[in-house]
Amino acid sequence: CSSADNPAVYVTRNPWNTDYTTCGSSAGSAAMVAAGVVPIAHATDGGGSIRIPAGVNGNIGLKVSRGVFSLAPHMSDLTGLVSIQGCQSRSVRDTAAFVDHARGPAPGEFMPFWTTAQPYCEMIKRDPSKLRIALSHTWGDYTATPAIAAELEKAGRFLEDLGHHVDYALPEIDFRAAFAAQTTCYISNFAVVISNMLAARGLEKPPEDLIEPVNIRIWEAGRHTSFAERAKMQGVFNTTSRGFGAFFEQWDVILTPITALPTPKVGTREYLTISDNPDVLDWFGNLWRNFAFTPLANLCGMPAISMPMATQDHGLPLGIQAIAKQANDGLLLQLAAQIERALDGKWNGGKTAKVHVTKA
Repeated sequence: CSSADNPAVYVTRNPWNTDYTTCGSSAGSAAMVAAGVVPIAHATDGGGSIRIPAGVNGNIGLKVSRGVFSLAPHMSDLTGLVSIQGCQSRSVRDTAAFVDHARGPAPGEFMPFWTTAQPYCEMIKRDPSKLRIALSHTWGDYTATPAIAAELEKAGRFLEDLGHHVDYALPEIDFRAAFAAQTTCYISNFAVVISNMLAARGLEKPPEDLIEPVNIRIWEAGRHTSFAERAKMQGVFNTTSRGFGAFFEQWDVILTPITALPTPKVGTREYLTISDNPDVLDWFGNLWRNFAFTPLANLCGMPAISMPMATQDHGLPLGIQAIAKQANDGLLLQLAAQIERALDGKWNGGKTAKVHVTKA
């Protein structure tokens, strides 16, 4: 979920300020990397679950294009649809090395895999050429707070100073339809996952003492999703992806904040699967109000990276997200490496988290 927070089982706290959540879902990985316990950690991203915790914990978080990492043997890029593997790290070099060593297909893939002329570890040594970078802090019904929008504008000016062309622009897509399709995808996918877990245990319905309340409601809402509903959903995926594709004929990168709202405190139930919200669609709407900028990259299979180059009002890191067209993962890593060099390697203004191994 968007926070790894269930007081009966676990609470994952943000090492920059333990009153706040790490967000999620790759929460433990994000906290361990930010606290200096490990330099790199495995993470997954089905709608922002690498980039969001990276963004609020001050890490680098790349979601690769569909067709870079294999999901074999149990899924493929076709059946997995939106989710991808990846990592959290503190340097562009380490993330590039992870992609170089983990990329590529397994036998029997449904789809071709993207290849690259040279390893990303070599590519990131060169700055990208002058890029056309579009800023956006409003996607459809969802918009960032003025303070977060101001941080995005500041990041845009920084990139202008590096020689890039920066302006405000937005793809011509039906954002409302895209988020509705994404919601259908999550509800129906999660319902199948829960149903498979139940079948393996000989259960007919989710036990309330083992499955969190919103997940039970998601199972109830999604277990009878029809093929026609899924086909309609995939039709919207197609038109949305084509809209972004057309946009990337004119622009190289879209730059957004990683979240639209400030990081919530631990226990903010509206974002949690322990929420008592009886309406699943309203519960997802709460997620999109905060996390609007990340999931459409999953829907379209585009690469996107969170870079720790901004700060929230309450002092926590704020990731700035760069999105590119499919297979342009290397360009995002090049841009991130250029920024890292311009900052003299000092992401987060050179600061480290309050809870950190060097401060023990």
